[in-house]
Amino acid sequence: MQIRYDIEDTHDISLEISNKLFEYICLIDNVKTIVISDYNKGLITEELCQKIITYSNNNNILTL
Repeated sequence: MQIRYDIEDTHDISLEISNKLFEYICLIDNVKTIVISDYNKGLITEELCQKIITYSNNNNILTL
């Protein structure tokens, strides 16, 4: 499964959207790798990135 979000707005997403995205990521079963990349578009805030990395580390998921 792949997730893609691409809009030419480089402002950080809201905390509400960040939380919903993280919740969605946590619901996906059988994840072996998470690739974090947003080409500096504002989707991946520092806080969201850290939450994903922590989640990945706690669940033995490779994070790139």
